[in-house]
Parts: sequence; C-alpha cells; structure tokens
Amino acid sequence: MESLPDTVQSVDANGESERLIIGLPDVSRKTPEEIQKEEEDRRYFKLSKPLAAGGRVLDKLLVDPSELSGEVYFKLAAAFRTNHHYIYSTSLNKLAEDTYLQLVLAELNKIIPEDLKKLSFKDVQRALNRVQLFLYSGD
Repeated sequence: MESLPDTVQSVDANGESERLIIGLPDVSRKTPEEIQKEEEDRRYFKLSKPLAAGGRVLDKLLVDPSELSGEVYFKLAAAFRTNHHYIYSTSLNKLAEDTYLQLVLAELNKIIPEDLKKLSFKDVQRALNRVQLFLYSGD
C-alpha cells in the first residue's frame, strides 16, 4: 500500500493495519466531492462488527461532538459529576476519563452508555480516542 507523506500506516500485533493522518491531507489531486466525503468520514468511526443498540444496528459511530449544544455539554458534565463522583473528585481532566468520553459517545449516537460495553476492546479504545481527539482539537 502506497503511503502518502501525511499518513502513517500502523500495524498492530494481530497484523491489522490502520492509516493515521498526522498532518494536513494532500488535497491537490482530489475532487471537491472526494474532499467532502473524507471530511464526513472523519466524523465517524467504522466498527469492526455491528453494534445492536437503541433498537438499531450501527456499523459506525459518530465521534465528532462539534454539533452538540452548550446545554448538552453541561448536562454531560453534570451527569459525570453526579453519577461518577468518585472519578470526578480525583480527576484532573475529564477529557482524559473513559467514563466521561463514554457519556459523550453515547450522547452523540443516541444510545445508552452501557451499550458501548458490547463493543470489542479494540473498538472501544479507538472510538473513545477519536472522540477525545475531536474534543481536544480546535475544529
């Protein structure tokens, strides 16, 4: 597989590979439609196997919280503080806590946080990391 200057191909112990973007994508040879599709694809995490949750079967999860309102932000922060006070009271940064990220991911996909426990270990870790990246980024 050809590697672009702005990507790194990662191979884990199971031989699975994933392309990680480490810079701005090379858009010089892409059509506006391709660029728009890539931007939309970045907003989602493709699951290794479908998730049955909330009466639906999901093959991808929305990981971009940019369209959530301030009201939702404060609702999630309050839920984290109230329902997980033992973590909240010792945490220096809620954005680094899997429990908080689980609340955000569940809210984004209109499912209950417990549904995320049905995901594979790899999918949970990667989906939460993707949410965290969007939360930390300025985009």
